[in-house]
Amino acid sequence: MKKILLVLLMIGGLVVTADAKRPLNFAIRSKNVGFFYSSLAPYGEWIQINGGYAWRPLHVTHGWRPYLYGRWAWTDYGWYWISSEPFGWATCHYGRWYYDDYYGWIWIPDDTWGPAWVEWRYNDDYIGWAPLSPYAAFNIDVGVTIANHWVSPIHYWNFVPSRYMTSNRLGDYVQPLDRSRRIFGETRGSLDIGIENRRVMNRGIDVHMVEQRTNSRIDRTDVTVRSTGGGERVVRGPEKVHIEAFQPRLDNAPRHESARPQEFRRDERPSAPSFRTRPVPQMRGPVQVQPQRRPEQVQRPRTSHPPQPNPRERDHGTGRDPHHR
Repeated sequence: MKKILLVLLMIGGLVVTADAKRPLNFAIRSKNVGFFYSSLAPYGEWIQINGGYAWRPLHVTHGWRPYLYGRWAWTDYGWYWISSEPFGWATCHYGRWYYDDYYGWIWIPDDTWGPAWVEWRYNDDYIGWAPLSPYAAFNIDVGVTIANHWVSPIHYWNFVPSRYMTSNRLGDYVQPLDRSRRIFGETRGSLDIGIENRRVMNRGIDVHMVEQRTNSRIDRTDVTVRSTGGGERVVRGPEKVHIEAFQPRLDNAPRHESARPQEFRRDERPSAPSFRTRPVPQMRGPVQVQPQRRPEQVQRPRTSHPPQPNPRERDHGTGRDPHHR
């Protein structure tokens, strides 16, 4: 039985790779995203891709990926991701994530707020979640639909032992990539995002099942919404904790903010973005991204001997900065 599952996973991976070679249009799907340009600029950089703008975080740690640093709360919106990152109020509640081989993780903005734009996998022992890609479109009538037979690659997934699902330090229990491959094949998927009482809900996995796995009672956390003040806050009262979700009025952004980011990088990749299922390149230490020139523009010292290849340049185009190991 295990051999059959392995074969099916390998076939599925080939299908994903074939579909992944289709270029993805990163053009912004909504005009009301100008507020994000200035708000996220201190934490990363904007990149002009295929006529639109994508954002990527800088100075992130080794092995970083979306929905890694934070915790889950059960709310009136279903499963709500409380991010511990200063940009999480935007990138975990709006838009989509995509791993690009050249730039690494990039975020494509959108103006629809949700408690967490993730899909789930689970079994008796593990629970996992992965960020939705730009192939996932949301409609208030039908919920989320996935185009082009997209299947989230292994390195998109965060798996934790079920008993730690409600931990405040969830990132400490996320499984390594090699173990996640096995877990993926032993779990079943769930994608349940829809509208209820005019709210976007992420029901994901059954809260009663999580209570059984964690051997604890999970209380519902209240969520209040504000449009000013910036950022997301967890407020601890005398008896209960509640979340203050930040939902800025995106439609009221000044016209000049809707045009383009004040500073952005033009696309430097040699070809259009493609979905590939190879493992995420590993980085050591914080990412310090420096402007890179194309290989043909790099000035080399004159020498009487043919120049020897620089081992560091072999990483060019893989999504990690060749200046840092």
